[in-house]
Amino acid sequence: MDALGRLAWIAAVALASLASTGATAPTAMSAQRHPGQELTVPILMYHLIDVSTPSEPAITRRLTVRPDDFAAQMRWLSAHGYHTVTQLQLLEALEGNAPLPAKPLLITFDDGYADVFFKASTTLLRLHMHATAYVITSRISGSDPSFLTWDLLHALEARHRDRVAHRLARRPARAVRPRGRR
Repeated sequence: MDALGRLAWIAAVALASLASTGATAPTAMSAQRHPGQELTVPILMYHLIDVSTPSEPAITRRLTVRPDDFAAQMRWLSAHGYHTVTQLQLLEALEGNAPLPAKPLLITFDDGYADVFFKASTTLLRLHMHATAYVITSRISGSDPSFLTWDLLHALEARHRDRVAHRLARRPARAVRPRGRR
């Protein structure tokens, strides 16, 4: 498997790890580095960073983390010595080409909701944390205002440089009803 294939595998594991939990608890991914050595990296995956209401579908409520809870989670991780890494750093470590910091952690955002820019990236920037955003390009600048626009995506890239990955294709979206609020 080439480097891009391994990176896609890491992404698939990250997306599958917490898809049903709404990132309420870390999941660890283990992979063989060299015979007899194992590398374990927790992966936190988020969808929506916002305030949900009881009138929203249950799936939306489960996939939503309040902005103050998200900020508190990031502060706790930082205060307890966790260091976020990019997927490229993780890939290099899995291949044995580079070490990871103590207590490495991968943070991802799924689907490309605008909340990642408005309600998550400032917290990450303030705490010097990395994250990867997976976007559904067909929804960028589309009719649903709860998703990123191309301008916001470019601003997110400028703010976090190597911290945003793009998805060009994806299975049809689940029955999550975005709110369109900022």
